[in-house]
Amino acid sequence: MSKIIIKIYDIKDKSNLISIIKGITGDSFGNIKSNLENGRPIIDVELFTNRYAENALMLRKLMKEISENGSELKIWELPEGARIETYAQIDKCEISAEILTNILDAADQDVEQLNLL
Repeated sequence: MSKIIIKIYDIKDKSNLISIIKGITGDSFGNIKSNLENGRPIIDVELFTNRYAENALMLRKLMKEISENGSELKIWELPEGARIETYAQIDKCEISAEILTNILDAADQDVEQLNLL
């Protein structure tokens, strides 16, 4: 299992960005605003759970919408149970949006193959 964490840097049009994130994650305006202002993650989700399809869709939407907003995001893939604030090897865990997309695409293919069985 792995955990995906997204933080946003170089924020453009903060009020629009908060609306975008709220619409995708369902989180409160206040919590999103606080996370953005304090450099905390906007999403911290275990990827490979029984909610994989929902989480994968949410991550894809976040990457697309944040990019279209003009803001910059950073993504980390951490081991299950790890916390970004305390994980000693955090510098080795940052991945690009392209790598996350590849992970999601490969997992989608695995899910499709399992559904065919």
